[in-house]
Amino acid sequence: MNINEYLKKKSFVKLFTLMDHKSIQNFCDISSFTVIESLDEIIKNPLTEDELLLLITDSKGLSNQMILKYNYGASDVMLLLINDSAFADNQTITESTLFSYGYKYYGPSDDNLVQVFIYEISSYKDNPDWLNNKNWANPELWEK
Repeated sequence: MNINEYLKKKSFVKLFTLMDHKSIQNFCDISSFTVIESLDEIIKNPLTEDELLLLITDSKGLSNQMILKYNYGASDVMLLLINDSAFADNQTITESTLFSYGYKYYGPSDDNLVQVFIYEISSYKDNPDWLNNKNWANPELWEK
């Protein structure tokens, strides 16, 4: 996945990381992002629909899952998980855990440095074809 192309589509990006800022520059240009020091800032000032919370961490940062529990104030979250041996050893468990929090797995970045997971509330649950007013959901057809 091309991370920079995805980020260009967002009008405003807030960055929260559990890593050193210099090491992040390998993944994307963070100079235009607002860096937040604590996820409490998201709780106090929730993001709007066109804002993105960019989380960057390694597998160790996900170990207690607090980073996942505290981002509930954001409707769009991109999680960049460092492609390390801990992820490779626990990939299925990590993907399942993130899926249970509503994240979709988009695979590795184009440079294969990070694994990309995205949570978008607007696409969290797709409506099935059968759930429409042409079929059973139409009250006018209930008598037939």
